[in-house]
Amino acid sequence: MSNVNTSLNNTLEEELRVMLVQANNNLRALQQENDFLRDAVKEEQDGKYRAYVRLSDLEKELRRNEVNITLRRDGTASFPVQEGRTILVLPNADLSKVIPTP
Repeated sequence: MSNVNTSLNNTLEEELRVMLVQANNNLRALQQENDFLRDAVKEEQDGKYRAYVRLSDLEKELRRNEVNITLRRDGTASFPVQEGRTILVLPNADLSKVIPTP
């Protein structure tokens, strides 16, 4: 009650009014902090969701670009490049010239 204006009527009613104003100010400050924290949590959750969506997209792209290489006993390898076509790779071949880039 140290903020009570002593020049006014220093009654219990005045002290209660000051307490009410202080409580109201505290309530507003807590509401602002609550709103800020809710926004921060929402932003973090949205960021996590976007990261999981991006991860899923990258995993789908990786599966789509996956190459099935068949290794043979004679040291050669083959892998499909188009529907019904396969490339045969000889041992020590330079694959950088054979493998198509997306």
